[in-house]
Amino acid sequence: RVRKVLSNELLHRKQMVIEVIHPGLASVSKTDLKEKVAKHFKAKPEQVIVYGLRTAFGGSRTSGFAMLYSSKDHLVKIEPKYRLRRNGLVAATPKP
Repeated sequence: RVRKVLSNELLHRKQMVIEVIHPGLASVSKTDLKEKVAKHFKAKPEQVIVYGLRTAFGGSRTSGFAMLYSSKDHLVKIEPKYRLRRNGLVAATPKP
């Protein structure tokens, strides 16, 4: 379920709160959520960032945040580098 959808034209994205009910599962993968949000808004999964997922005590309910960018270029330009690394959009730099 998608709630509180805000259209942020300045950053070329839609911001939203997502809630998932998943009885019988411990949690839901971020890739599954990315695909479902992209399908809901008729976009590509690589334009979606999902983060901040919290599972309620006892399971079966998770809430978090998602952002849908108008293009992948805007996503790479605006999102923090650590989120890009987590989503596999930027390669991690090895420490010396």
